[in-house]
Amino acid sequence: MLKHFIWDFDGTLFDTYPVLIDVFVELLKDEGRKVDRERVAELMAISAKTTYETFDVSEAFILNYKQQKKMIEQEQSEPFPGIYELLESLSARVRRIISSPIAEDRFMRYLQSMS
Repeated sequence: MLKHFIWDFDGTLFDTYPVLIDVFVELLKDEGRKVDRERVAELMAISAKTTYETFDVSEAFILNYKQQKKMIEQEQSEPFPGIYELLESLSARVRRIISSPIAEDRFMRYLQSMS
């Protein structure tokens, strides 16, 4: 029997990458920069830091990106298929399910918005 189960929110429970990529691309367009969405997706799959460095964005850009992403993410991100069933199954077999407070808060807000 599992004692603990730990997860991350982005890209694990919810498919947030399309939103992350769209926001980043849109903000670059606002700066007059044309970028390939697929290239941004490849870099985001590595890390946000890699993406920031590759496109040489400013601290102000990063702050704006994080703010925009946070606002849009909850509205547009969807859970991966089978997540509810997985969590239900785990809750019956695991003593403690752990996530970051931010992930837990976002997940709970999403569940509330669905009811």
